[in-house]
Amino acid sequence: MFLKKAKKVKVLIGKLISKSKQPKKIKITIFSSGILGLIALVLIVGMYSRMTTEQNVINNRIDKLVLEIKELKNRTITSSQKIFREPATIIVDKNGLWVVDPADCPYFDLSIFPGQNCKPNQICGKSNKIAQCYNMNKLIPPKSIAISNKNWADFLYDNKLANGGFLINCYAPIDNNAPFCDNNEKFWCDRSDFCYDQQKRETICLPGGWGKFKCGDCLDGYEDKFASDICEIKEK
Repeated sequence: MFLKKAKKVKVLIGKLISKSKQPKKIKITIFSSGILGLIALVLIVGMYSRMTTEQNVINNRIDKLVLEIKELKNRTITSSQKIFREPATIIVDKNGLWVVDPADCPYFDLSIFPGQNCKPNQICGKSNKIAQCYNMNKLIPPKSIAISNKNWADFLYDNKLANGGFLINCYAPIDNNAPFCDNNEKFWCDRSDFCYDQQKRETICLPGGWGKFKCGDCLDGYEDKFASDICEIKEK
């Protein structure tokens, strides 16, 4: 609407200027028309200013949204890297990568298996430098107890202390059949330092899960003299 008025004012001014024989009327008309033109111009500038301000607000919101998307993407990448177990976070102990949860076996380890990636499966055994891949959701824990005094692992993959029960060695040399990291379905019954060092007892690894145990009979050379938790050295 204001643009139409401005155009009309401009046309009117042009016509009035062309009529040079009427200086007084031109002066009055130009003056009144100039007022209208100025008002229209001010209104147009105001509208443009408001439109520019609104556009700037929209642009700022878009820029903010883009930054938020980038930040979310970075967080997603970081989270994915944790899931993929970057080699720097993996602790290989005693020729193995020991875990008490099959989900903790990595998808890849570029330092040991360069150029290999098992995703969506995970590493479950190795043949020389070739990673063996397996769907760890299908890994079944032992169905019967096992007794052990052997310390298979000092540390788990995340640098936590191994503390007894059935363990999985993600990097085990392949056994007879897939899955190649189950020690032919026996897995590895790791002794508990608590049972072995403090109570002088065997470790009983419990079936149906990982990292579960209880202390068993006294170790060779020890006896339960006082019906307590701690075994005493046998007297000769």
